[in-house]
Amino acid sequence: MVSIGRPPGRPVLTYGKEIEGMPSMSGDARLTAGFKEQYSPYSSEYLLKRRALGSELASEAHDAIEQIFRERGENFPPRPPSFAPVGDGASPRLWRRTSEWVGRFLFRPRRPLWRFCLVAAPLALGPSLLISALIILALKLAGVDSLRLSPSFDPQLTWTWLARLVLIGPIVETFALAAGLWFLQRFVKRPMRVAVVSAVLWGVAHGLDGPIRTFGTGWSFFVFSAAYMSWRQHSRTSAYLAAAIPHSLVNLCVLLTLGLAD
Repeated sequence: MVSIGRPPGRPVLTYGKEIEGMPSMSGDARLTAGFKEQYSPYSSEYLLKRRALGSELASEAHDAIEQIFRERGENFPPRPPSFAPVGDGASPRLWRRTSEWVGRFLFRPRRPLWRFCLVAAPLALGPSLLISALIILALKLAGVDSLRLSPSFDPQLTWTWLARLVLIGPIVETFALAAGLWFLQRFVKRPMRVAVVSAVLWGVAHGLDGPIRTFGTGWSFFVFSAAYMSWRQHSRTSAYLAAAIPHSLVNLCVLLTLGLAD
């Protein structure tokens, strides 16, 4: 049985073995039972706050909360959605489905951690590159020299830059990211909003060395922030890896691209 220590007021999912006495249960049922075991000691007021997260909270966690309220003989509200529909038409439907998939993937991870990291890396990198390219194009159309707004550093495909960008950078920045998220969660309750605020702050910080980096980097750190908060329900180690590994892979891809382009 794998069980990581929990901070006050935050349950941690216990996983790794079948729950005793329930060897024939399906995976979803075992997960629900695991959530129920973790949530049971907490007050109804706390469970209502978890309930308010809507689809940002795993469906099995909602099932566990409902079971606890029924056993306590208390009423509970329906599950509130986190992602509202966006209008009608083909484009809004495509946007809605895309945003819902991104929301489910980031805030309700169900796949193994290693598969999550492999998908999270291109999810963090692709839109970031697209955003940066659109900004550069808009600047050129406006007659602005984008080079003046680009980062001053020029990474090279060397062992020094490889260690700096792929190992040291993600390790240090993920520790800082975790501390920042802990602080933000004291004031902002919804994980989606916490991830947005974190992304803005990290984008601005990276943009100090080159404004073009602000928005693209901001998107990447939205993904890293969401990954950390979601996997924090499992353990600190899982949360750290879920944010640091995609970060490292993104930096590796950028470094290889710049190195091969020279």
